[in-house]
Amino acid sequence: MNYLKNIDNKLLTAGLLLFAFVLPIHKMATTIPFIIIIIGLIPSYKQYSIKELSKYSIVLVSLLIIYFILAFNSYFHAIYKLHAKNELIGKIPFFLLPLLLTLYQKIETTTIKKIVTTFFISSYIMSIIIMFIYLFNLIYYNKITSYTDLISFTIIHPSYLSLYLLFGLILFIDNKYLTDSIKSNILYKTYPFVVSVTIIILASRISIIALVILFIIYIFFILKLKQALFATLLICLLSIFLFWKVDFLNARFTKAINMLKQDKNAVNNYTVDDRIMIWSNAIELIKEEPIKGYNIGDARNHFLREKHNTSGFGKGYREHYNCHNQFLESWLSLGILGVITMILIFATLLYIGIIEKNKVIIGFTLLLFIFSLVESILESQGGIMFFAFFVGLFLNKLKHV
Repeated sequence: MNYLKNIDNKLLTAGLLLFAFVLPIHKMATTIPFIIIIIGLIPSYKQYSIKELSKYSIVLVSLLIIYFILAFNSYFHAIYKLHAKNELIGKIPFFLLPLLLTLYQKIETTTIKKIVTTFFISSYIMSIIIMFIYLFNLIYYNKITSYTDLISFTIIHPSYLSLYLLFGLILFIDNKYLTDSIKSNILYKTYPFVVSVTIIILASRISIIALVILFIIYIFFILKLKQALFATLLICLLSIFLFWKVDFLNARFTKAINMLKQDKNAVNNYTVDDRIMIWSNAIELIKEEPIKGYNIGDARNHFLREKHNTSGFGKGYREHYNCHNQFLESWLSLGILGVITMILIFATLLYIGIIEKNKVIIGFTLLLFIFSLVESILESQGGIMFFAFFVGLFLNKLKHV
């Protein structure tokens, strides 16, 4: 029996390490390590009673299960109309991975450090790959690799990859989750520069804004007030200079500024950001059904799509755009209970970080919250897997606290 248990522990560790490595590389590849993790967890389901779990873990996992139950209920309302497709299946890791890792025997600190360090290294490797693609196109084709080029011709979604890289910077700032060996490595010492340059190259607007905020917060941690204020001023001036002089950054942010000056009905104007139309259409639909919403599947594949069509937003209709805002997405799909539960999930995770004085959990939560304002972060596999994986590790570490 002990022999089988040792095999399960090794299988679980292998699955977690594989998961941590492939997440920044390709979000769809996380399905295989997820299955390995489930197999490794099965033998230990009943080793602990609920009394042994952290109260924070119980509250957060309960909220995740409530959200999934709401999704499960709405899914079956939509499935009979043939609009639901596979929306529910993709949400299973959202609650299942944190739940299982919470119930599982406490994972050793050294193992968690190896897992997080693996993610850290993988994000660095992905940064090098992005920089290589950028330089290759610049040298051989005299072309700047744009945000849309990366989406069209690679497996990379710039916003999601930038999210992973920003979390890597948080792990660098508060390095207690990293192994001691990596801290003396050249990779660790060059990580902030390589990753920051990559985030700028990726040109995700929300990511660059988050990067500037992260640097400012870090400066206030390590410098005295006057020095920090001076350094903040320099960062702001440098950011303005880059946005003004670097063409691909200028184009991205000019579009965002111009969209605020345009009428929302000017849908054929290239300066109107897609999100303004998406949010406008989503809000109008929510006003019609604020309590119960439109159900998973119905919301995006029928009602929102038709709203894009009737409003003249042809691109949104053709591409089946979601809300590009997690809170609007939850409200539109699951009604008022859905969005309240989503807000409580973020609030509880932030509360855990504050109570535990854990900068990594606080940074993780704030990053997800910021990105949730412009992306339906928990409607895609990349966002769900990222959330579920690290929340699961955090909750496992909290057990017996």
